[in-house]
Amino acid sequence: MLFGSEPKAILANSLAELAMDADGLRRTLSFIPDPGSTVFRGMREYGPATSSA
Repeated sequence: MLFGSEPKAILANSLAELAMDADGLRRTLSFIPDPGSTVFRGMREYGPATSSA
């Protein structure tokens, strides 16, 4: 599991794979809200003060 304040911090790590998520890209471009969704496959966004177990 990798953490970073922005995608480029995560993608700079050799363990991260740069792959687009077609559903995430579609939601982003159509302005359909989906909390936590990103355009990168396998990457999720967490809000402030959110925990992940």
